[in-house]
This record gives sequence, structure tokens and C-alpha cells, in this order.
Amino acid sequence: MTLLGNFMNIELSAFYFDIRKDALYCDPISSVRRKASLTVLHHLF
Repeated sequence: MTLLGNFMNIELSAFYFDIRKDALYCDPISSVRRKASLTVLHHLF
């Protein structure tokens, strides 16, 4: 379980945030892509 946890916390989360940074920081507040990213983060955390 530790290996899976490390993968999810380090590798996967770093990858997801890297590909979603533009949507979160650059897209307009009303953007569907930005809202979708925030929805995923809301459900995860």
C-alpha cells in the first residue's frame, strides 16, 4: 500500500497539477476547463 500511496501522492499528483496549471491560473473563471479542474480537486480533497 505504501508504494501505491507514494505513486498517487508524488508522481500522479505532480503530473495532474502540471497539466492543469494553465487551466487553473490562465483560463477565465467561467471556463468549462477551469471549472472541471476545480471539480476534480474538490472531490479529491
